[in-house]
Amino acid sequence: MIKKNPFEDSIFAPSRDQKRLDGYDLYPNQLKRLTEEITSKNLNGDHNNQIIMVSSPEAGHGKTHLISKAIRNASAENRILEIKITELEDFNYNDILKVALKSLYKKEPRGNRVKELFGVLIGDLIQNGIVPVANKSTAKKALQNHYLNMLDTNDDNSLIARWFKGNFDALYPHLVQSLHKLFNISEKFGDFWIQTLFNCELIGLDQAIENLTDYTDDEAHLLLKEYKNLFSNDQRLVFLIDNIDNIFDDNQKCIKIAKLLIKLSESDFSSTTIFSVNDDLWESSFRDFIPSALKDRINESNLRLDGFDFETAKKFLIDRILCSNHDKETVNGILKAINLENLFTVPHKETRPSARYLLRLASQQWNNMEVQRTQLKVSKARDNNIILDESTDTVTSIKEMMKEVNERVKAKNKTSFSLPQELKPPFKEIEATAPESVKDFAEHRNELYASHQSLFDVEALKYTLKVAGKRSPIIKYNELKIDNGLEASSWLSNETEFIFGFEPPSKTKYWIELIKESQNSKAKESKIIAFSNQESDKFESNDFDEIIQDKINVIQLRREDLASLSASNTIIQESDDEGKIFSQIAPELDTIWKKITKSA
Repeated sequence: MIKKNPFEDSIFAPSRDQKRLDGYDLYPNQLKRLTEEITSKNLNGDHNNQIIMVSSPEAGHGKTHLISKAIRNASAENRILEIKITELEDFNYNDILKVALKSLYKKEPRGNRVKELFGVLIGDLIQNGIVPVANKSTAKKALQNHYLNMLDTNDDNSLIARWFKGNFDALYPHLVQSLHKLFNISEKFGDFWIQTLFNCELIGLDQAIENLTDYTDDEAHLLLKEYKNLFSNDQRLVFLIDNIDNIFDDNQKCIKIAKLLIKLSESDFSSTTIFSVNDDLWESSFRDFIPSALKDRINESNLRLDGFDFETAKKFLIDRILCSNHDKETVNGILKAINLENLFTVPHKETRPSARYLLRLASQQWNNMEVQRTQLKVSKARDNNIILDESTDTVTSIKEMMKEVNERVKAKNKTSFSLPQELKPPFKEIEATAPESVKDFAEHRNELYASHQSLFDVEALKYTLKVAGKRSPIIKYNELKIDNGLEASSWLSNETEFIFGFEPPSKTKYWIELIKESQNSKAKESKIIAFSNQESDKFESNDFDEIIQDKINVIQLRREDLASLSASNTIIQESDDEGKIFSQIAPELDTIWKKITKSA
């Protein structure tokens, strides 16, 4: 049996063993420095803004991992606004204002700040007698402690929320006045905040943002300052610009990003901007295309990640193996096989190895070692056999009989899993202009396909179906809980529902439950999908109990499908932008989507 490869999971966020790198510091000195730079301004009461550039020679050195850890360390003193370049239109304060509004609806320890704000404002109206109640203190205390439920405008059972929606027009001018009195918000912009935040609650964040009227840049700047007073008065704003490799060679967009960085550094509210970039992008699209003054200001505080030194690399690999419960003999075998010392004594490249490079090198060596172990077992088995003279009549007779037996076994057991010694990937070449995520995906997929290990991974299949369903604008994704803790999932559109089952045909009760789900579907047509892999444990519809087999659609996953699923699972979970990376990789999974939709 081939052992689980401890280097195959996501580099920085393993899906099955979170403890591997949870709390692991890849660059402790740089982490300490970045954390101190983010928090020092607050501690000193300094309102000067700053840009912190985090750079490395190439992707895979751990910039995103380092930044997320530093931000988590300083989360109490800072409010994080992640700026996604793909969502910016004009690269101005209007765009940043929309980013700030979206941040209000991210999960955070203090709950939903919009409902909390409305609770404070209504409490002020109660205190001033504008909203009459029997007991002012009791009503205010209830709003203060239970605003999340009491002001949930999507809950028709909440009497206070229904009252709030029904009387909003009458309350509107009083809410604006309370906002001005309590938070020193101008009445001009008070209208904006009350109406916009109410729209976010009533019709949803995305629609409310789409309905926004663009302000001048100066006005949007003032609104951001008021945003800080409303929602982050005791915190410093931290703007994060990361994962921008997809703008490679787009010099105009890079110039806009540079100008936005300077704009944020010149705002008159306290903020820090963290800008993450690889050397190839900086040199090709920034360095020679922006004025030297801008370049100097952006590059003034540059936190460099130049790769691991020998001791750090050794500790990194050892910890990864030991956390996967492998013994010291395995550790020594891997380190010796990849010749770790040679990586640091022979100049194989200009830069020191990154975390991603080390893990892929170790992963490849792990697979090689597993193949060698398998071959060694076969060799030992041969050595234990009695060797007969092939010229004897007995041997000749045995050979003829075994030939017949082998032919019968082949016909009878087509599902047995065996791989040729060399597997050439059947995939088309990835274009040179493809995003780095697609190139990483293709490389990893090809390695998996050519490896001598079984690739069927039901968790990777579940995860890919989940991401695809959640990212589609026309599909509603659902997770189904079946008896005994078993799971299923579904894609639901107006016309069709696909219900995905992940258990073997022998679990008849499980599949009957899915049939019941299908019969209760809201869609015009409902299909139950089972996934079989052609490497091992292959099954067909007739392998199900005959009372249900005509209701099950079996999709056969070939080795190339399994390699694609496993590689996409790894690459997507390595990233900090699941949606963007999935949208880039999704076309490479086209054959799988077609197999699903053809069943309808």
